[in-house]
Amino acid sequence: MKKLTTIILSTAVAVSMVACTSTNNVVDYDGVLSTGELKQLNYPLADTVLKYSMEGMKDWELTSEMDYLGEKISKNLADEATVLQMGQGVLVSFDRGDMYKSGQYRMTNEMENAARDLAFSLKNNPETYAVFFGRTDAIGSADFNDKLGYVRAAVVANYMTKLGVDKDRLFVQSYGEKYPDFFNYYPEGRDRNRRVDVLIIPGNQMRTESAR
Repeated sequence: MKKLTTIILSTAVAVSMVACTSTNNVVDYDGVLSTGELKQLNYPLADTVLKYSMEGMKDWELTSEMDYLGEKISKNLADEATVLQMGQGVLVSFDRGDMYKSGQYRMTNEMENAARDLAFSLKNNPETYAVFFGRTDAIGSADFNDKLGYVRAAVVANYMTKLGVDKDRLFVQSYGEKYPDFFNYYPEGRDRNRRVDVLIIPGNQMRTESAR
């Protein structure tokens, strides 16, 4: 996982539009997964949450706090994203489509609006960290899509800093075309796979206070 750095990349590739129907890697509707349920998931995002999770009563306390945060974020983002609590983390998935053109890293107006709303929530909860995961459809090479996913994540994270979110709280990572949540066979599915997911986890201060 990389710390946020400002990135400028010229991405030249375009193809046709894009994908519905979930591949069921993870729940594709708003909901709650406990830490115990996360351990049963074969999914990288679940592994990331578990890596930074605390156990015992601390698990219950942090899960409760993140549940409250997830509810607030869900209301704030309304129809702009899918919000799912994953144990001690909150996943915000901008999977509603129309966020990116194929092969492009520039945010559409829809993505910018959604990012502004998420920035509002992040600024109001400064004790959290946010990990941005860039994702793509399966058009183009895996190597290209891995780089494209990283730039998508970095662009959104940098946009957050312009909106007042502390850059030291932000991290970027790419899944590229790996682990698609929607079938790339369909245009609607490819459209929904082209996105950025944001995993919000408790920061050091929250974990320290919980450990007392």
